[in-house]
Amino acid sequence: MNPRLILKQMIGNAVWGRQRLIKFEDAVAMTRDWCKRLPRSYDLVVGVPRTGLTIAGIISDYFAIPLSTPEKLPDFWASRDIPKGEMRSILIVEDGTTNGSHLFPAKAKAYDFFPGATVHIGSLLVNKATIPLDTYGFMLCDRTIAEWQLLHLEFSQNVASDLDGVLCQDPPPFTTERNYIDWMTRAIPYRVPIYPLSVIITSRSEKYRQFTEDWLKENGVRYQRLIMAKGQSDSMAEKAGAINKYLPEFFLESNDGTAKELHYRTGVPVICISTMKLYSR
Repeated sequence: MNPRLILKQMIGNAVWGRQRLIKFEDAVAMTRDWCKRLPRSYDLVVGVPRTGLTIAGIISDYFAIPLSTPEKLPDFWASRDIPKGEMRSILIVEDGTTNGSHLFPAKAKAYDFFPGATVHIGSLLVNKATIPLDTYGFMLCDRTIAEWQLLHLEFSQNVASDLDGVLCQDPPPFTTERNYIDWMTRAIPYRVPIYPLSVIITSRSEKYRQFTEDWLKENGVRYQRLIMAKGQSDSMAEKAGAINKYLPEFFLESNDGTAKELHYRTGVPVICISTMKLYSR
């Protein structure tokens, strides 16, 4: 275990608590639970895109009420089995919010079109810094990552990632080096973040650096450093050593067993993309 990271985590955990990952299926289950606590009097639910629309869609189906977005108002979606009555009570939701920058404009817009309605704002996930809401689902600590945010974490300045199985699909078995090089140049992008990665740490050999850098540039992967394997050394030890050196906020890994081992060796939170598990103390 990296002693610098132990101290860093002790301080962080004392303030924030353990890091947590919310998966898509978690959000669905949590929204269903939230629905059980919501009043059944809403005539319309408005979802703030993008993920807020997913949450609103579940609420819409749960209560069999029309669904809309701020951009679509005063129109909405409703099946032929859902009555299109008067909009007297409206719920506007997001997946998570801290300052209401999208909820308040949507609320004002709903009042413009339905001046006689009662308009509530709510969020599935909130933290202690969240503005007062009319309703919310669950309160979580700040050290929470949502699966749907992994590729656009605006707040994150130091994320590291594996390459094969994360940024591109895992390579199939190859019988010749030429076939492997051909695959590298045509590999299909998989989970490419919109933010720059602090470091990419891969088990690919250093001799393939030029092919790898060309592919990363061609596919819009932004990064500060690319760490590649050297010779026949232990790739696990090299990966762990690089993580210990750069101490990212978390590391994206493709293999579950490797993710668990890397977290054990470094203490850095590791997210396995294939299983969507977070290893974090």
